[in-house]
Amino acid sequence: MVDCSDAMNSHMNEITDAINSVVPDLQEKNKKYPKMNMSARILRFSSGVSFVSPTSIGIDRFRAGMLFAGGNCELGKAFDAICDQLKNLTKENIPPILVLISDGHPTDDYKKSLSVLRSLPIYKVCIRLAFAVTDQADRSVLTEFATVPEDVKDIKEIKVLPRRLNS
Repeated sequence: MVDCSDAMNSHMNEITDAINSVVPDLQEKNKKYPKMNMSARILRFSSGVSFVSPTSIGIDRFRAGMLFAGGNCELGKAFDAICDQLKNLTKENIPPILVLISDGHPTDDYKKSLSVLRSLPIYKVCIRLAFAVTDQADRSVLTEFATVPEDVKDIKEIKVLPRRLNS
């Protein structure tokens, strides 16, 4: 989930570069553990939400394209969209990795949507990481998603993502 609100305008290149910088490590992890069959998909959110691709893309072919900013930060709608994607998964599925990249300043009432997302059985086994984009990021909002402060990192620390797959 990538925050593409107005506040992110000057950070979009940094975000895209950060995402793409971690892909080779994820590809290596996927080669080492082929049963993981890793794929990725970007959900951009601002004034509304949309997936950048209609379906997940195998990590071997994945590359984040240029993302553009504009609009509000409707984090609740992002959580609703993720909830729709996860609601049919069970704990028997390979747990998804949920990544939130944001400044943590939503403009909507995200708490109800987050509560619904947290109620899904699969959410409890998901790996959840949040990456703060600015020094002024509201890490408390990002921690609500990630659940523990240790899983909220600065965007420059995105390389921790592949290592978290070992836990």
